[in-house]
Amino acid sequence: MGCDVAEEGGDKTVVMFRRGNIIENTFYWSKTPFSVTKNKVLDLITEQKPDAIVVDSNGSGVCVTEFLKDKGLFIEEVRGQRRSNFPDRYTNKRAELYDASKQAVISSLQLPKT
Repeated sequence: MGCDVAEEGGDKTVVMFRRGNIIENTFYWSKTPFSVTKNKVLDLITEQKPDAIVVDSNGSGVCVTEFLKDKGLFIEEVRGQRRSNFPDRYTNKRAELYDASKQAVISSLQLPKT
C-alpha cells in the first residue's frame, strides 16, 4: 500500500493498493482534516490487509505516519528530499522513485482503468 497525504486544502490524499504488478484499488479524497484522514487510512489498512505500508512522510504525511506507528503498524517512510540510493544517477529519493515508477509502468505494471 502506498499513501501520499495532502494538506487539508484542494490537493488529494491518495491511497493505492498493489498486488504483484496490478494496481487493485485506489482511494482519494480532499479537503479533509488530518483527524479524519488518519482514521480513513487506518480503516483502509484494516479492510485491505496490505503486506507493506509505505507513506510519504514529508510534511503532512508525518501526522498519518505517527498515528499508524502508534497503532503498532510498521510503516516504511519515504522522504523525497532524502539522498538517493544511487546518488550518481539521481538528485534525490524523489527522482529515484519517479524513475522506478516509470520503469514499472513501461515493463508490466497494470494501472486501474479510470
